[in-house]
Amino acid sequence: MNQRVNIGPKEIMNDSFYRYYREKAKVTCPNKQGQITITNFATITRQLELEQSTERLASFIKYLKKEFGTNVKELKNDKKNKNVTTDLVINGHLTVDDIESKIQAFTEIYILCPSEQCRKPELAFNIEDNTVQCKACGISFLYNKDKKKSKKK
Repeated sequence: MNQRVNIGPKEIMNDSFYRYYREKAKVTCPNKQGQITITNFATITRQLELEQSTERLASFIKYLKKEFGTNVKELKNDKKNKNVTTDLVINGHLTVDDIESKIQAFTEIYILCPSEQCRKPELAFNIEDNTVQCKACGISFLYNKDKKKSKKK
């Protein structure tokens, strides 16, 4: 059975009936070069709805690279679509908990609605006018690539 992690604020992490969830990262043991691989990276990005936008996926990989302070390499092993990142190789001896904490931090900043009453992962990005709207509560705001919350509309 796959272990799952709720996609939401820390307060709901133990709610087994929560609607939004993703798989917990599956990590291989470090190889001779000191690299680990997240073998279910494609599943995680699909469940976070990052695979729909190459810009958002690239931002997630860049975020992990910056947070770990090391090189990150994408592996594209999908037989049907050669452009899909399936695994992620990270230099360094990291634990699953290290990786999970960074994924959770990214989720808190870039995936969840900024409204304190909502906090659901229901954001819809509109690239043309650089806005984001929550499909759950309806809040709309300008999107800033560096900091998610900019100015509420």
